[in-house]
Amino acid sequence: MTQQAIISILGGSGFIGRALAEALTREAQGTGRTIRVITRSRSKAKQLWSLPGIQIVEADIRQESELGDAIEGSQAIVNLVGVLQSRPGKPWGPDFDECHVKLPSRLARCLIRLGIRRLIHVSALGASDQAPSMYLRSKAAGEAALRGTLSIDLTIL
Repeated sequence: MTQQAIISILGGSGFIGRALAEALTREAQGTGRTIRVITRSRSKAKQLWSLPGIQIVEADIRQESELGDAIEGSQAIVNLVGVLQSRPGKPWGPDFDECHVKLPSRLARCLIRLGIRRLIHVSALGASDQAPSMYLRSKAAGEAALRGTLSIDLTIL
């Protein structure tokens, strides 16, 4: 491989993200692969600082330009960003809208622009536009936004 392989994790400083970053860095040792954790605040990823082969990148992923800069050069992206609660709103709360709907759409645009083909997107069991909760309906809308992007090799968990 002539180019260094980079796997970027959005939401890598959260509970699942930290565990994934630790597992991927163990697996990547000696391979030349880099695990990049993208976070709002480097201090939130403090537990990961000492892992070999890790990059911690601070970015405001609500800004498309910062998101693009943060993932540039990656061969694969794992999106773990999510919130469990939101202020009320229609059709779902604004926090759900930002994390579960707008971010996946923004991410898809960045992937296409940068030529990054691989995305693993973590959604939620029961995500549906007919689901009883705003959380699940917003997760379904984010999935739909990604599924509409045919040039991405997409896995939704």
